[in-house]
Amino acid sequence: MTLIDNQNQTMHQALINALSTSDQIDIQVGYFYFSGFELMAQHLKDKKVRILVGKQIDPNAVPNIIAMQQKTGKPVDLERFQSWDTYVSRTEQKTKYFEGFAKLFNETQVFDNPESQQAYKIFEEKIIDSSLQIKLTNSDEHGKMYLIYNKPEMNQGGDFPGTMFLGSSNFTYNGLIDQGELNSSTRDKSDFMEAKNKFEYK
Repeated sequence: MTLIDNQNQTMHQALINALSTSDQIDIQVGYFYFSGFELMAQHLKDKKVRILVGKQIDPNAVPNIIAMQQKTGKPVDLERFQSWDTYVSRTEQKTKYFEGFAKLFNETQVFDNPESQQAYKIFEEKIIDSSLQIKLTNSDEHGKMYLIYNKPEMNQGGDFPGTMFLGSSNFTYNGLIDQGELNSSTRDKSDFMEAKNKFEYK
């Protein structure tokens, strides 16, 4: 088993390697914001992407997040900015998540370079054509899992459906590259198919 710690190997590179034979990726993480998608955009543009998000930031914390980003010059750990509110309804929970997503997206300097602009274009196109779906889990979840599906011609008649990564990396810049993480991967069919069910019934 190879451990992925963002030092000897980054989660970013491990995902890129696995995606080379893939046509779909399912992602469950605590936090997902644009910094993670931007890193992977060129490798996801022709893939079906489903993302389950288990936690969310407090929309009112966005100014503090931006201030920290400007001070350090890089994305910050979102864990300390999670929302502690109890939402009455599922609709309210979704509204607050996308409010925080949009505020962080719109108020940071995301369009300052051509790479970011191109990543946003891919993001927008995938939302429009439904090849990118983002959903909230029904309750707070902190687990991180990436399922990368092999193309039919690469899955050995279904015996090798894909690669599953489990560990601590959120789908953010920090989780994929910048901060110390600990992840591992498996190609075991039964583990992969069991994990797949989590996305089918959400």
